[in-house]
Amino acid sequence: MEKAKILFVEDEAIITMEIENQLERLEYELTSIVDTDKKLILISIRGLLMDENQEIINNLIDESTEQLDSIIGDVLNLEEERDIEITNKIFRTFHSIKRNISMLGFLKCSTFAHKVEDVVSLIREGKLVPDSRVVDILLKSLDTLRTLFEDIRDRGSDDRDVSEILNLLHFELSDIQKKEPVKPNHLKKY
Repeated sequence: MEKAKILFVEDEAIITMEIENQLERLEYELTSIVDTDKKLILISIRGLLMDENQEIINNLIDESTEQLDSIIGDVLNLEEERDIEITNKIFRTFHSIKRNISMLGFLKCSTFAHKVEDVVSLIREGKLVPDSRVVDILLKSLDTLRTLFEDIRDRGSDDRDVSEILNLLHFELSDIQKKEPVKPNHLKKY
């Protein structure tokens, strides 16, 4: 691996051009110039991670996919069972996925997992009843995450448009604030 070169310049445009050139050399497409240094660095790091650590990424994706597979039955039964332990397991799964994916710099996937985690958190807190509509949204979210994982593995990117399902999640979160709180005993404790 090439040692990092440090270039001290006063003009940020030169630094931006250098980062773009390095990414193009690594065959990564930079779709737009990002204003903040943090995002530029993140894009660069993500490209380097994909080159140098594909095995780690693949293992993380495999682990995250297994986690999703392990909760499908729990999500399907959430409407009828309403068990706090099952809800906690689902919550922990989305939290774990969010944390792991964000460490690799895949912000879109991490943000999406965070929104799903927020919905499950509302169920845990008794503010949202897991009816058939909510369970359907959670199942669609599982499918969306699985697709994002495949994109990360195959293309090194999580840039897929997830706005449709994200809007459903936002609706659930905003709709809660308009409703009366659910009775806290809607979840069974065993």
